[in-house]
Parts: sequence; structure tokens; C-alpha cells
Amino acid sequence: MDAGLKAAVAAVGTRYRLSKMIGVTPSSVLKWKTIPIGRLADVERVTGLPREALRPDLYQRGRMRSLRNQRIVDEMVKRGFLEQTGEHNERGDESFRVLAKCADPEHAQEFGWLLHQLADDPDDNKVPA
Repeated sequence: MDAGLKAAVAAVGTRYRLSKMIGVTPSSVLKWKTIPIGRLADVERVTGLPREALRPDLYQRGRMRSLRNQRIVDEMVKRGFLEQTGEHNERGDESFRVLAKCADPEHAQEFGWLLHQLADDPDDNKVPA
């Protein structure tokens, strides 16, 4: 279990309680090694913890980690996996909502590939020119 999932469980007490609070089966949460992106908004809502703490591999201080990652997020919006909420947090970071299409078996592999591209950014610390 990674640090973000540990923090989420600690915030609510148990994995069982977390599962009930977000409406999934306890066995699903028991299988998680990290919080799935499709459940991130739910876990964020019930724990009160920011997504940066829950999935630091995807978020760093509220900002997507590079220009390359921003292009991937833009592609996810274009393909209908993410939706801009039109809201911004206190730092001015744009918010996104993960859409149900991600869970559709027909599109899950494509979404997973794009998500892997986000997590595996070789240009992580480079500043765009």
C-alpha cells in the first residue's frame, strides 16, 4: 500500500469504512496498492485530503508535472476521458473530472495507456523553453 492510500485509510479509520464511504466493495479496496484515478475524486471528497497527497505520482504541488503531461491531459480531454470542471483551487490550478468512459472495458486499455504516460514522464523536472 502506497503512502497516499495509507493516508486515506488513516483519515477514515479502516479500508472497510473507506469502501463504504465511496460506494465500492471492501474487497475492491483491499486489492488496491494505490488509489485508482477513477476513484481519486471520491476518496478526496470523503477524506478531505488533497489529490496531491493521495497520488503524488500524478500531481506535484497541484500542478501536472510537465508540459508533456499537460499535452497528455489535453488528449484525455479530447478523447472524452476527462472533463474540465471550470473550477480552480486556491493556487489557480485547473480542476478536472474523470468521466465514466474510463471504466468502460472498451476504452479502459486506452485510458490506462494514457495514464501510464502521465506517470512515466522522463522530462519530469524539465522546464519548457
